[in-house]
Amino acid sequence: MLCASEKSWSGHLIDVACATDRKNNLSQLGPEHTRKCLQMPACRNSGYALLTEQLRVLRFDQRGNELAKKVLEKEKWRSGAKIHVDGTLDGDLLLVKQLKCCSRK
Repeated sequence: MLCASEKSWSGHLIDVACATDRKNNLSQLGPEHTRKCLQMPACRNSGYALLTEQLRVLRFDQRGNELAKKVLEKEKWRSGAKIHVDGTLDGDLLLVKQLKCCSRK
């Protein structure tokens, strides 16, 4: 159950480096973003984010980054998968309580 200030979001898992590099083409980034790219050192080290259906990039806090790494390690995770995130939004920083893979493209 969510606290009053907590909300839920769904979208694509992306990394901050790619979101910055491809900011003019975010609509393609989410569905096309590969697991291999998300796990590359430069991408992993830039931090992860949720790309919402409205093409808003919500950066994860440290806990969110750790949870994203765990999701990516799961064999069943595939490129184009959507994630579901519960947490609290502070500007564009998402303080992640829970993150899980919820569907494929």
